[in-house]
Amino acid sequence: MEKPNNPRVRHRTRPAPKGATQNTSGSNIGSNPHKPVGYANPPKSTQFKRGKSGNPKGRPKGSKNLSTMIEETLYSKIPIREGGSSRQVTLVEAMLLKQKKLVLEGDIKALDRMFKMAASCQRLNPISDIEIATFDPEEDRVMLEEFAQWHREGANAKSEGDDDD
Repeated sequence: MEKPNNPRVRHRTRPAPKGATQNTSGSNIGSNPHKPVGYANPPKSTQFKRGKSGNPKGRPKGSKNLSTMIEETLYSKIPIREGGSSRQVTLVEAMLLKQKKLVLEGDIKALDRMFKMAASCQRLNPISDIEIATFDPEEDRVMLEEFAQWHREGANAKSEGDDDD
């Protein structure tokens, strides 16, 4: 490589890393005799063998990830005392009962937290079980006509009854 004649530019050269050529016994244990053993070129004997997994034992059965552990913790049963009696509830339920108690004692922050929790539950589980009233204009018109007909018949019957007197 030829260096340019610009005196302001410095070019560095690095010395070869230690042990980059051959080991002390003189034999090359790298995968390629032209590539020395070193960084990014491990000895052939330590490389993964074809057809063999790099993790032969794999993930142990029954091992849990963080999400599973958190879920199990939140839904595990704990004893609480309420009104002199003890009962078992989930940790989530106990936390909600504590929030309810704080709200009833007048804690504004607890009230805000309860409203935020309720709003997030509405976003997660929108009201689908409750039938939302929908109005059909045609159905309303038919119903009003039937009511008007019934009312006219009642008024006619009343006026005919008045004529008999």
